[in-house]
Formats: sequence, structure tokens, C-alpha cells
Amino acid sequence: MPLLLFPPLLLLVGIPIGALERHRLGFMEPPAVPDPHAPASPSGWAWVRRRVTEAATWRELGYCACLLSVLALLDLAAAAHRGDTTRQRPERGGPRAVAVRGHRVRR
Repeated sequence: MPLLLFPPLLLLVGIPIGALERHRLGFMEPPAVPDPHAPASPSGWAWVRRRVTEAATWRELGYCACLLSVLALLDLAAAAHRGDTTRQRPERGGPRAVAVRGHRVRR
């Protein structure tokens, strides 16, 4: 809810997504991926100002935008396609090839 009240904070949405992705990458590759963010003072506005002005925040925001838009649509389309192909059944009474003593007979 605070993000809706103050839209510039939406820029910071990518930071936790980037941290999660770095954590997930740690499962695949043993060396830990370092945090690309520079240390910032713990006070509220100084921290926000620092994060908004660094390149790592914008890269993470771009990744988050791709992840939530283009890739989400592709995942949804792939899942829908997979669901369609698993539900297909042969038509009743349709032609089928059956092997009978070495001969193919159409039913």
C-alpha cells in the first residue's frame, strides 16, 4: 500500500527481486554473487536517494519489468499450450492403423 501512495518508491521494487535472483543463482553456481549495491546510510531518505542514483537499481528494475511482463506472458503461453496438448484425445471412429499379422489394416 505505501508504494501506491508514493509512486517513486516503485523504482525500488527491483531490489528485492534482484536479491532473490542472486540467492537463486547461488544454488546453481557455488561462488556467491556479490551484492552490486554500494553501502548506504541507514537513514530513510539517504538510503532511497542512494539507491535511485545507482546503476544496479536500474538494472534490477529492468530485469523485474522483463520478468513480470514479457517473460510472464511467454510462460503463460507455454503453460496454456502444454495444457492443450495433454488434453487431446483421438477422435472416436477416426482412422487408426492397426497391425494384424504383419499387415496394416485401417480401422
